[in-house]
Amino acid sequence: MSPSFKCLIVDAFPIVRSRLRDTLETLPSVEQVTEAGKIEQALDILKRQSVDLLTLDIKIGNSNGFELLRRARAHGFAGKVLFISSEDYSTYSQLAKESSANGYISKSEEESLIKDAIQSILKGYSLFKLDSHIAHSKQMPLSEREQVVFDYLVQGYSNKQISELLSLSAKTISTYKSRILDKHNASSIIELMNYQSHKPSVPSQYTQIAL
Repeated sequence: MSPSFKCLIVDAFPIVRSRLRDTLETLPSVEQVTEAGKIEQALDILKRQSVDLLTLDIKIGNSNGFELLRRARAHGFAGKVLFISSEDYSTYSQLAKESSANGYISKSEEESLIKDAIQSILKGYSLFKLDSHIAHSKQMPLSEREQVVFDYLVQGYSNKQISELLSLSAKTISTYKSRILDKHNASSIIELMNYQSHKPSVPSQYTQIAL
């Protein structure tokens, strides 16, 4: 008997969720597809029903996909995870891998490639886009929590606002901010944002890894 999978799509944009639903529903192994536009809604669904594959964006409204993944894992979610995002893969692909996800793919890819990525992960593979620049860079990568804090900082959130969102003290957020700047040898978040936006593109490729 062929395996059947239940999938949850988490994305802030209804049109993206609808397109991903259409793609998932063409797969014979997919039994059920559920959608969520907010992190709290997604966590509620994960508590109430079985989910085998979670697809999510890096940024979900004013929240963060890495925070959703962290909280989902903390509550016992053991399913497969695929980030499907428009965010820069050179910043997030490796972090997604380190955050217990099974894959990362860009929304800019052809629909057929996204479909192949989903099928590969359902079959037990991991799929990440490797960047030769990252592999040879001496720059220290951000931790999962540092990346979450960085994402909020570049959206204009204050230390106090971020501390309330993540249930951490403002002093802890200040420490994370200092670490982020130190790792990138930057004097301010504005300087770091300018660096990120002017990084040169580099050759890269997707790599499929058997689990």
